[in-house]
Amino acid sequence: MMTEEAYKTLQKDYEDVYKMVVEHQTDGSWLKNFLGFESFETKKYVIDDFELESAENYDDIYLKNSICLFEHLKDLPKYILSNNRFWAWLTFEKAYRQAIASLPVKSSAIIKN
Repeated sequence: MMTEEAYKTLQKDYEDVYKMVVEHQTDGSWLKNFLGFESFETKKYVIDDFELESAENYDDIYLKNSICLFEHLKDLPKYILSNNRFWAWLTFEKAYRQAIASLPVKSSAIIKN
């Protein structure tokens, strides 16, 4: 899960985060250097590793990726699944390219929201 400090920093500096996302469209490896500290923390829940598919047209793989996410996350408790910091971790660690493809980043508002 993303740490509280990392999540708050990204929210506060969303304009700079937007610039980094625009510059790094393929992966979120820039995050640790941007923050200057470890951005994720380990929780007691274990998720089997999985890979989401990528395609030029995200609509072609949307359903497959949705099913993959459901299958791997279905046993997590609701309080984890409803936590924005969980989804921030998932986005940066497992679904960065897919998130960019499904929601083209055209303004910093997408990061802010």
